[in-house]
Amino acid sequence: MNWIRWRSPVLLGLVCFLAGCPDGYPTSHPEDADFPASSVDLTQVQRLQRLNEMGADTSPHLRWNYTLATGCRLQVEHQERRLFARSQVASVPLFGTEIRIEALETEPELYRVIGVRDAAGQAQSQDALTLLHDQGSWPDAIQFRALLTHLQRDCRASGASATPVLSSPP
Repeated sequence: MNWIRWRSPVLLGLVCFLAGCPDGYPTSHPEDADFPASSVDLTQVQRLQRLNEMGADTSPHLRWNYTLATGCRLQVEHQERRLFARSQVASVPLFGTEIRIEALETEPELYRVIGVRDAAGQAQSQDALTLLHDQGSWPDAIQFRALLTHLQRDCRASGASATPVLSSPP
């Protein structure tokens, strides 16, 4: 009889405890809604759109635009955010270009993404380096590199001569 008296309150307490467990553990976070899709699952055009979105928002001083041209060449255009600023354009071959991330010397919490063209084992000259993205956070730099890596991979898989010109509106 004694066991029956304390069993009911203990079971009732256990049921209430277990029912309350999910209260502190949300099933989705509000910031997850903005979490971008994996670069693996995106098409080449979607990757370029994402690169252009990042290029438009990341740097307070520069606006970046990216286009994938025939022959697996990435056209990188950047322009200062001021009136009458001239844009600078670089063409980077995706084949033989290594994508690197470097911390900025002046602000170590910000990063730049550079493309380093392979010079057949020789020392890299300044001409072999191309700035691809500037002043991004670490997650932005990692995502940017992943997008470029998948552009390279899919461009290589499709063949350089068959690659159409892909662009994304700024």
